[in-house]
Amino acid sequence: MREVAQILKTSNLGEISLEIDGVKLSVQRATFAAAAPTPVQIEEAREEAAAVLVAEQVQADIDAQIAVLSPAVGVFRQAKKPLAVGDEVGKRALLGAVETLNIPTELYAAQIARVSEILVADGQGVEWGQTLMILEPLDEKPADAKPAESNSEITL
Repeated sequence: MREVAQILKTSNLGEISLEIDGVKLSVQRATFAAAAPTPVQIEEAREEAAAVLVAEQVQADIDAQIAVLSPAVGVFRQAKKPLAVGDEVGKRALLGAVETLNIPTELYAAQIARVSEILVADGQGVEWGQTLMILEPLDEKPADAKPAESNSEITL
């Protein structure tokens, strides 16, 4: 009997049935039913689900933002009319430039957006791929957005 129990324990079998000289023996693994969740566990699960939904919404908000990255190592230069947090820019509006070896690489808005954060100052050294500013996309044309030509000069 012990040998049969040991075989059952070490194998992946759920049940062993033997018949020797007309004697039948059947051994099964013990199975346990899961206990019903307590009200506290139910409340914790609800809170966790709510936290997951909030985290997903925050991630969606972050994903909706546009990061303006430095295209090269150099010095960040603001446009002639510097941008401020909250400013709305039109599509193809000049945001600034990264100057490398006295050659500016201009940065333009890919779509209508609002400046959410400016992470570098005029004249600050920047690395390739560094986030320079964060834009929040806008669905409709802002009332005070100017065409790209109105802000097309860089102060060097």
